[in-house]
Formats: sequence, structure tokens, C-alpha cells
Amino acid sequence: GVLLFPLSHTLPLFYLSRVLAGCGASALYLSLVAEARRTVRESRFPLVLSVIIFTGYSGGIAAGAPFVIGAETLGWRILLLLLAAVGFLCWLVFGVACVLDRDRSESGRNDTRFSFRPFVELLRRRNNRAVCLCAGLHFGLYYVLQTVLGKKYLEDFLELSPTTAGWVLSLMAILAALSGFVPVTARRLTGG
Repeated sequence: GVLLFPLSHTLPLFYLSRVLAGCGASALYLSLVAEARRTVRESRFPLVLSVIIFTGYSGGIAAGAPFVIGAETLGWRILLLLLAAVGFLCWLVFGVACVLDRDRSESGRNDTRFSFRPFVELLRRRNNRAVCLCAGLHFGLYYVLQTVLGKKYLEDFLELSPTTAGWVLSLMAILAALSGFVPVTARRLTGG
């Protein structure tokens, strides 16, 4: 999906590429959450989940000013193709590392199939639901403002330059990402 988007020239292909990229990103996100659930102590899990969510916001942060500057410099298609190439190289390095580490990973491997049960168990815990709800609300608000209304509004009505509007949206994404730490920190400070 990430590679298809800059190569697309029709609206249906743009939509298809975004759906593919979204499915890939969500699969990666759910895998990170599941792996964190498996490897992190329960008392630390909300904090680790907040870090994972913060990392998820990095795309929105980069979609503001850094993307505008890169698109003005290289053009948006070339920029997105370069980002797809970097992503592919990261995937390739990870794949090679997995192949080289196969002996060790085979010994600890279990052939568990995909199941929603771990996600249901994760959401049964009140503090996990609070973090997910808070992050979901923040992400939804920031995403709508950033992608649907934000940049165009800032440019047309507030007469900001595209770069300045991008910086405003990047800062908004940073604040939204950091706010995911607030409920976790407040819970720890209050002993809840």
C-alpha cells in the first residue's frame, strides 16, 4: 500500500493503497501490543502501551511540517517512494535478522494461531481500557482535524503558509501523542 500510493493515478487506486497501508499498519500495531502483553510485566503494561501509541502518532507528526518541507523539496511522489524504499529496507533487514536467528527462534517457537482472545483479555483490564479510550479519542480528534480540516483551514482562513500550517499540525500531533501518557502517569501518582 505504501508503495502503491505514490504510483497511483486514479482515485480508486489511491483508496486501495490507503486501505492496504492501513491494514498493514494495524497488523503491525496489534502485533506490537500482543508482544508487549506477552513480554512486559502487568504493572508496566499501560506505560509500554502508551509508548507504542506515542510511536503510532509519529506518522501524524511527520505528516505535518516534515512532509510539507520534503514535498516542496522533492515532490510528494518521490518523497513517498523514498519512504517506501526505506520501509522496505527496514523490513528486509528484519527478515534477514529473523533468518539468521532461526535456530534460536525455532527452539522457543510455539505454533499458536491468531486469536482475538488475547485482545479481549487485554481489554478486560480497566486501566488498559482507559488508556485505549483516551488514546482513541485523542487520535480520532487529531486525525480529523489534521487530515480533513486542519491544513486547509489554517491556510485558507488564517492565511498561514503551507510550512507554518504543517508545523502547527505537527505540534498538535506531538501534544496529542504526549497526552496518552497523562492517564498512565496520573494513575501511578494517585496509586490507582
